[in-house]
Amino acid sequence: MADTPRRQRRGAGSPTRQEFEALAITLDLLLDISQRSVMLSVQGAVNTIHLARHAAAKARNPAERDDFASRADGLEADVEARLSALGTLGGAMGNSAS
Repeated sequence: MADTPRRQRRGAGSPTRQEFEALAITLDLLLDISQRSVMLSVQGAVNTIHLARHAAAKARNPAERDDFASRADGLEADVEARLSALGTLGGAMGNSAS
């Protein structure tokens, strides 16, 4: 058994310490990238909502004004719902880790 690689002796389901550390680093980087992506997406949504509200304020036609305001409200509600869902998911993941 001395010539058998350590990985084979430990079994396929048991990562070595180095493998575990590499996975932890990879997960940390993926979470950081995901967090930045969400932040940029939210910023883009906020900018879009702002532009829709600005267009509503500048619209001369009442129908256009109502349309832009309605779209801004819908976008805002959608962003709030998605962020709430992310928070719920994050809370559930945090609870499952403990």
